[in-house]
Amino acid sequence: MEPKIFEYTNYRDFLRDCYSHLKVTTENFSYRYFAKKAGIGSASYMHLIISGNRNLSKDYVPKFSSALGLTKKEQQYFDALVSFNQAKTPEAKRYYLELIHNLKKSKIGTPLTAAQYEYISKWYYPVIRELVLLPDFSEESSWIRARLNNKISSKNAADAVESLLVLGFLKRDENGKLTQVEANITTDEEVKDVAAINFHQQMLSLANEIIFAADQDKREVSGMTIAVSHRQFKDIQTRVREFQDSIAHYMVNNPDTPETVIQLQTLVFPVVSAEKDNGGSK
Repeated sequence: MEPKIFEYTNYRDFLRDCYSHLKVTTENFSYRYFAKKAGIGSASYMHLIISGNRNLSKDYVPKFSSALGLTKKEQQYFDALVSFNQAKTPEAKRYYLELIHNLKKSKIGTPLTAAQYEYISKWYYPVIRELVLLPDFSEESSWIRARLNNKISSKNAADAVESLLVLGFLKRDENGKLTQVEANITTDEEVKDVAAINFHQQMLSLANEIIFAADQDKREVSGMTIAVSHRQFKDIQTRVREFQDSIAHYMVNNPDTPETVIQLQTLVFPVVSAEKDNGGSK
């Protein structure tokens, strides 16, 4: 089956599948054949791109698009895909990911994929999902906005509830009341990573605003600065994940009536660059 570019979030995967498809459907097709058709001097260039050993030059993006016979809209999507996969900063990745979603929606309409991205990149989506458990929960967007300290608009609140219903994280019971549903989000790992970074940046920004406003008995802030080996760092990462799992296990096995919603944020990151990662010793 011919690869459809709008189904991809990684341009190398798309090129790999295109090559496999053309190898079967086009007589004498090869990397050399493609290079000649694209007007590229190196016969191995496509192979280097697909294998991840080289990035696709922006100058060659139109040549690849033309050689693959992409339409104008497909060319725009391919160009955005290359920029997204090769972007160096979270800001650039977010910009091109948004462009990818807009191009995809305008072509084939994918509200579910857009909603998935919204859930894992907007801090207030999981918060609203947890708010539903409170006995006094109200679906009124003004109530949700007030409980979130007016950090979001009423429209944000209403849109979040709608997306949570579409995704299956919330449902209505026989009385029309919103209730939680266990559901899993599945999306491309690179997309998920960008969304997760966006989520954590928003949460850190929110924490910066709230941390001094909250009463001391309603917050827990602590930290450690320690020198570690690479082995110890990996072990600490594992222990942090185990700690989070233990909290989840505790919540499942110690049910109680929810009275508020908290954010448990654990951070482990290097604050200095390892000498060997910066060219090694001199």
